Amino acid sequence: MEEEMSMINKNKTWELVKSLKEEKSLESNGCLEQSLMQTVPSTNTRPDLSLKEIKQSKNKVLICQKKYTKDILKKFQMDECKATSTPMNQKEKPDIMFAASLLSRFMHCASEMNLRAAKRILRYIKGTVDYSVKFEICQNLRLYGFSDNDWARSIDDMKSTSGYYFSLGSRIFLWSSKKQKIVAQSIAEAEFIAATATANQNLWLKKMMRDLHLE
Repeated sequence: MEEEMSMINKNKTWELVKSLKEEKSLESNGCLEQSLMQTVPSTNTRPDLSLKEIKQSKNKVLICQKKYTKDILKKFQMDECKATSTPMNQKEKPDIMFAASLLSRFMHCASEMNLRAAKRILRYIKGTVDYSVKFEICQNLRLYGFSDNDWARSIDDMKSTSGYYFSLGSRIFLWSSKKQKIVAQSIAEAEFIAATATANQNLWLKKMMRDLHLE
């Protein structure tokens, strides 16, 4: 853990900040932007919500990361780059989750090939700056979960990658892509490991929904 933290500080991968001491839950019947402003202390570090990262109307909520995306592109001098339609190759789905998860495995021994792959992800992000996630009012508020795996995809240790996502109402709100800790001897075993992780997450979500009286 200490080695990972030192590499993060050395490469400036993330900016580590202290968590907020006081937090308040969002009011379901109030203005979303006003509730967000109340969760942040009155300091100069308060986020600029005038950029409309979150837009709320009567029947829907739009959430995007336009400012954050532009800041990332500007930080790595990719704000004027040419956009691409996929984060990795033409066979992969247009989603940076798996690509970012795969690249994170080479943080301590990155090569020129990894750098080109990272730049391709940034080029994909360049083309999706104006995209947002839309959540709409839904009468049928049901929880759905799906899981899958990529068996023995890692050529270094032959480990598989588990993936799952959950939707509630109108849109997906939770997802994961993570390398499995053990080497699966068959596709069935890899599928079982992925399904187990999905079931564990489902139990936690169901408990949270019961606590919020959403069942």
